[in-house]
Amino acid sequence: MHGGFPVESVTLFPDYSAESPLFASGIMVHREEMPGLGLTEDLADRLVAWQALFDRNYAIDGIGWTDGDARDEWFSSTGALVDELRRQLAAQGVALETNLWQRPSPPG
Repeated sequence: MHGGFPVESVTLFPDYSAESPLFASGIMVHREEMPGLGLTEDLADRLVAWQALFDRNYAIDGIGWTDGDARDEWFSSTGALVDELRRQLAAQGVALETNLWQRPSPPG
């Protein structure tokens, strides 16, 4: 449930200045709403931290990653995060869509 409505799918979409990288029906899912989707507290915390790492280190002006170490950390944690998110959502009958549009390399 999100906002009192059943959710069929959630999109993982890191975006500028967002508190969370999760969206349901185009509306951001806030950290305190994540357990309502069947997500554990640990996964909810990891998602918020992953989003914050992106927000601090990906330039809004389209340049891309401003810190190579942060970029590497973000990308290296993405696969396991997506797998766990997909597993926990599937247990609730919710599909996961991803929109990972970020360029993998920092400005050169």
